[in-house]
Amino acid sequence: MSTLLNPTLLVEVLSPSTEGADRGKKFEHYRAIPSLREVMFVAQHQPLVEHYLRQADGRWLLTTVAGLDGTVELPTLEVSLPLSDDLRAGAGANRLLSGTKCAARERTIC
Repeated sequence: MSTLLNPTLLVEVLSPSTEGADRGKKFEHYRAIPSLREVMFVAQHQPLVEHYLRQADGRWLLTTVAGLDGTVELPTLEVSLPLSDDLRAGAGANRLLSGTKCAARERTIC
């Protein structure tokens, strides 16, 4: 496993068995990473994304996007990602981020 230094975007695909840990201690750890600007929690079995964006004062702004007509704005990557049937079917973050700067670097964590 390689270590990524200075990530700006992190995507977690939530599963029932790990959701509590992902939203708890793990998210607390992520928020302490100085370079991190955005965190996305992607629901595994429904078109739902919770997007956290670090503000200039260090606070995290939550935007929830739900439904197949929703679009997630990722300022760090300068892209808008529409929720799709692929996401609803559980294809997850790799499919959601295909075609972005992140995917070009072959990473789910950018």
